[in-house]
This record gives sequence, C-alpha cells and structure tokens, in this order.
Amino acid sequence: MLPTLISCASSAGRQVGRLPGPKVDGLVVTTSNGSWQIVRLDSARVDSLRQAGVILAENVDERPEIVSGPQLEYPLSARQERITGRVVIQAIIDRDGHAEPLSLGVRRSVDWRLDRAALDYMEQASFKPGRVHGEIVRTLVDIPVEFIIRGKY
Repeated sequence: MLPTLISCASSAGRQVGRLPGPKVDGLVVTTSNGSWQIVRLDSARVDSLRQAGVILAENVDERPEIVSGPQLEYPLSARQERITGRVVIQAIIDRDGHAEPLSLGVRRSVDWRLDRAALDYMEQASFKPGRVHGEIVRTLVDIPVEFIIRGKY
C-alpha cells in the first residue's frame, strides 16, 4: 500500500500551476518537544517559505513522487476495531528525496494510531524530488495515506 501525492495551495487563494489543488490554511509543524503546531500560511508566510527555498507543490514543474518505502504498518488494535480512513501528512520533501523530519505533521487525522503509522512510513519513504526548470527544489506536499481493511484482520 503506497500513498499518493496531492497538491496544496496558499491561503492567499492564488492557484498557480497546471492542476489546482485544495486550499491550505496552515502548515503543521512538529515542535522540539514533539507536539504539533499549526503555522498559518498567509501570503507573507508563503513568501517566507519561498525565501527558505521551499516551493508549494502546485508551483513545481515536476512534483515529488514516492520511489520506495517500508511496508505500511496497520496497527493491530486499530485493525481489530475496524478503524479505516485517510490520514493526510504534510511534509517538505528535500533535495535528496526524503521528508524533512521537522516538517512532518498530520494535516488530517483519523485516529492517533493510524496517524503515527503514517508518520513512521513517511520518515522512511524515499521520493523523486520536485523540480522547477530542471532544478531540484524543496517542495511542500500533502501525502494521503489510506488505511483500508480487506477481509479478516
């Protein structure tokens, strides 16, 4: 089971690029103590991300793509309780094709156990990095991870 990438857009409402994506109101970041914090993405914050060399997914010519990853672990207790759904992880994919650890956060939660499994997957996944005019760039993406139960657990 591999997650797929979707795009994101700034809260300024500007849609740039070939495929419009869902509106993003904030960037979820992991703080030094492990908690999550939402940082609002107004136009000034988007400019600040650009200055840090981070490009929003809808603004790149080639979006990051998952190349490989570990087996996605479905927590047994969640499986036994038949908890399913889509966790959306937000991350900055670096120039080497990995999610930057401090950028990982849960954008849409289903259950804390599934959220943790999705974050663990992303920490180990490898990506083909995003590109602008042929140059590899750091890219902010939303990655949906589906948890589906087929048959018996």
